[in-house]
Amino acid sequence: MISDRILAVLTLALVAAFLGVLLVFVRRLDLGLVLVAVVMMIAYDFYRQLGRPRA
Repeated sequence: MISDRILAVLTLALVAAFLGVLLVFVRRLDLGLVLVAVVMMIAYDFYRQLGRPRA
């Protein structure tokens, strides 16, 4: 359903914004790399879960 995809994108954006605020205030390269990896893993999981055809 399209509302599932909208909520997934909204959730991903909110998590990325929250982690972005953390990165702005801490400003460490190693933390930045970890946060980017976390957002990429979340995005990949959303892609895998929402990309499947519904039965």
